Amino acid sequence: MQHIESDPDRSTGDQPADDSIQSAIDSGSTDDPAGGSDQLTAIDPAPHELSGNLIFTADTLRPYFAFDSVVKDVDGAESTTIDFDGDRYELQLYHEQSGLKPPADPDFDFRLESVREFRIKFKIQDDVGQKSGSFHIAPRWPDMESKGDSPTPSTPDITGVNIRVDGSNLAIDKYSELLRQAADAFDINSGYFADSKIHRYSNIWQFEYYVRINRDRADRITGSGGPLRRIFHHVESDGGFRELREDNRDSGGDHHRVQVDSDGAGKLLAGHELGKKIKLYDPKHPPSNADNPLYHPKLGVSLKTNINANGSVPWRDRARLERECDELLLNILSWSGLSTRADPSVYISDAYFDATESTRSRRLIDDPTPAIKRKQETVVIDGLTANPDLNESDRDTLVAMTDGGTATPDDLADETGYSKRTVYRVIDRLEDILRSRAGFVEFASEYLADTVRSTLAGAKEAIERDNSNGGTSPWKRFVNAHGVDVDNPTDGRLKLRFGRLSGGVDRDLIEAGLRAWIDSGRNRRRFEYGKARWESDGRMCVRTPLLPR
Repeated sequence: MQHIESDPDRSTGDQPADDSIQSAIDSGSTDDPAGGSDQLTAIDPAPHELSGNLIFTADTLRPYFAFDSVVKDVDGAESTTIDFDGDRYELQLYHEQSGLKPPADPDFDFRLESVREFRIKFKIQDDVGQKSGSFHIAPRWPDMESKGDSPTPSTPDITGVNIRVDGSNLAIDKYSELLRQAADAFDINSGYFADSKIHRYSNIWQFEYYVRINRDRADRITGSGGPLRRIFHHVESDGGFRELREDNRDSGGDHHRVQVDSDGAGKLLAGHELGKKIKLYDPKHPPSNADNPLYHPKLGVSLKTNINANGSVPWRDRARLERECDELLLNILSWSGLSTRADPSVYISDAYFDATESTRSRRLIDDPTPAIKRKQETVVIDGLTANPDLNESDRDTLVAMTDGGTATPDDLADETGYSKRTVYRVIDRLEDILRSRAGFVEFASEYLADTVRSTLAGAKEAIERDNSNGGTSPWKRFVNAHGVDVDNPTDGRLKLRFGRLSGGVDRDLIEAGLRAWIDSGRNRRRFEYGKARWESDGRMCVRTPLLPR
């Protein structure tokens, strides 16, 4: 029997049905982020897991009482089978205890002595059985109260039913269709659940699209030069969130993921607004037989509401959700150098993913991370090595930050000896390099952190090596020949004092120093970007930048 693995990140506990509804209430419809995109023929991803709320208020609590009546008539539970969308499904309806108190208002239209909730479980009849899920039906009315330690639903001032949807391997729009057909199967009026009656508070807080990748090609995605690492290192988020996780434990399947918040999503693909997780992962116990589809990992892109600016996504905006996940997935494939067409050497079909393609409106763009990297290098160069305004507190703060990459303002004040007010001014001045978020200071991207560390350490290490080799390197000979005093820097700004030079600073002299620097194994860029200052005929002269011919 073949099994399709579940998402290793997905919580198995019951989440309160309304935790993400308020964000759906506060947000409105958004325009198509890829309007005007060319028609693209590309691999079709398969939907994986979905969680959300379908809310119906047009018939107030009548749907709830319809379920209550059926369950009472069948002594608490009933099972049946239906044909839906070409498959045979098993259905089971039963009731559950509720954590809600009955309505306290004596003038409320409906009387409830006790509150029960209902669940319809559904499961496809096949060898895998993981096109499955449930509809959890709960009543809603104004000013609801919970009993005991049960959480109080956050659903606003409505009267109706909240149907929490959890399922796997169905397209989003199939869930409301399946709900109606399941209601019919239990002699409940399916008209209660017409798409036209879906309330605007209805939302989605979990959704994923995936493709299955040939294991021999997977390293292109997760390797040291792959897009997951590039995104983590170079995609900065304004006050936001990014994460890279790799789990290659022997006790379970490999799992690689990177997360970007709403701001980072827009930096990757203009117009994207949803925080997402990109992951390539195996089942917990992958088979060793390459002929088994589960031997090959999944590449998935999913919604992450905890790093999405508006939390959950309104149900009415599901087309945007599908588009953003699909479009980012295709671009990750493209940035990995993999075909985005249905290439059988790249994609492996499984029970619910057919490696087929379709033509749809999607964008493929060039990998943005090299341009982001170049911009960040410029930020460091302008902010450190070519910034005459970089003061001592800036340098000391950056040195303190390089120890761990994250610190509180109090930590930085203690480390540098400056006041917290000075530390905050440093953060403001270096806003392109440092971010302050939730009480912590961090580098705007991992690459910026690495670059700053390297820049701060490079010049100091170079001088220390020269001092230890007795002056035999080309750079040391150059310094000695021209009587140059070299400051021992802590900030990556190499300071050379030539004393009195007839004719000022000659370009040939500078280029001789550059060649000596390179011949001694130094990083050329750290010498190229600098300023030479000298006095000539009573005037201060400046040459910048110092570039080779």
